[in-house]
Amino acid sequence: MLKFQLDSLDGVDETVRALYTEKDGKFVLGIEGLPQPEDVSGLKSKVEELLGEKKAAENPTMIHRMNDSAWKRARIRATKKWLEKHLRAPHEGFTRIRVHDLKHTFGRRLRAAGVTEEDRKALLGHKNGSITSHYSAAELG
Repeated sequence: MLKFQLDSLDGVDETVRALYTEKDGKFVLGIEGLPQPEDVSGLKSKVEELLGEKKAAENPTMIHRMNDSAWKRARIRATKKWLEKHLRAPHEGFTRIRVHDLKHTFGRRLRAAGVTEEDRKALLGHKNGSITSHYSAAELG
């Protein structure tokens, strides 16, 4: 059975070695059409930095929440800027993206970077661990 990532190609058959490419000292299976994992290097150190700042802060930070119509207007402005810059319509999902979608992406990337559930819970602003699990579902790959 082929593994997606190997630390070494020692003991790997010569015909199979050609399927792997070296990336950051590891050997990654490089098959066209196979989704490659997102680069999350540096994310863990940034998380630790943010957690340190959060723990050091005496007062909790207030997060500004925009109402739904404000987000709709922001998406319309973003779509117009995309059209001006790229001279073509953005893909369908671009006009429907929500900040909530970005929260899911952030949770998944934190998990991919190996951030503990406790730290993910703090960064996502959750009190309940099961909610944190919902926002950082495991990636299949």
